[in-house]
Amino acid sequence: MKTTELIGYSRRKVKGRRREVLFICLPPIFAELFFRLAEASVYSLMLYFGTLKPAGLFTGESIEQLVIAVVFTFIRWIISAPLWCAAAVRLIEFAGDKDKKSLFSDMLLSGRFIWRSLSSFFMCRLISTVSIAPAVISGIYTVSLLSSSADSRQLFIASNTGALCIVLFFFWIFLKISMTSVPFLLAEYPEKSGIGTVFMSFRFMRGRKKMFVGVGTVFLIPFITIIAIPFIIPEIASAYAVGISIFFKEDEYARSFQPERRKRRLSARKIRQRGET
Repeated sequence: MKTTELIGYSRRKVKGRRREVLFICLPPIFAELFFRLAEASVYSLMLYFGTLKPAGLFTGESIEQLVIAVVFTFIRWIISAPLWCAAAVRLIEFAGDKDKKSLFSDMLLSGRFIWRSLSSFFMCRLISTVSIAPAVISGIYTVSLLSSSADSRQLFIASNTGALCIVLFFFWIFLKISMTSVPFLLAEYPEKSGIGTVFMSFRFMRGRKKMFVGVGTVFLIPFITIIAIPFIIPEIASAYAVGISIFFKEDEYARSFQPERRKRRLSARKIRQRGET
């Protein structure tokens, strides 16, 4: 399915149900915003009482600021990860027109659900950090070479490290897109472990990344305007959910077709064996 056809179909599906989809997406978004605002409030108090200089917000020279940033980051991750997975469950039910409507409270009170969401989230973070580290190192090295009085040899090295930085950056984007299906896979395969679902997403997204890139590109400009965000969130969420739901059905059809194809091969082999005898 083309991106335009997918968006058109999801818009027809979300028509009259925008509020429902918006309310599904709001809990994790509000959790992210709440803890970011709380972190900013703590920094404001530190600036007010003189324990932190304004430049320290960007240089990271204050140990207290680094500790607060790490603490708030982990709290935000721990709270928001189960909420994002719960939202993915509801979106998959919405896209698949399932009669069953899972409750946020039931999911968030399940120890297995929370553990799967947290383990998958931290594994995605670990893979993302490890994959972006070489790009950051090569970029810093390139900037340091260009900022100094570089000769022709250093400029040659800087051009190569700069090109390597760009290649590694696109490789990081490739991995990030491959992991966007993790919350939906957790919803579709509740028997899978969180870490196993992360590695499953790389196989699942093989040849399907174009859908995520296309949908994100279409909604990028309206999303930048900020004013249109409440209207864009239901559309982009439903488009992603419908696309993932279609991929699930494709895989289900392929699995159901394989045994029939295997039976045909076995029967053809038996016919040949009988003919030889």
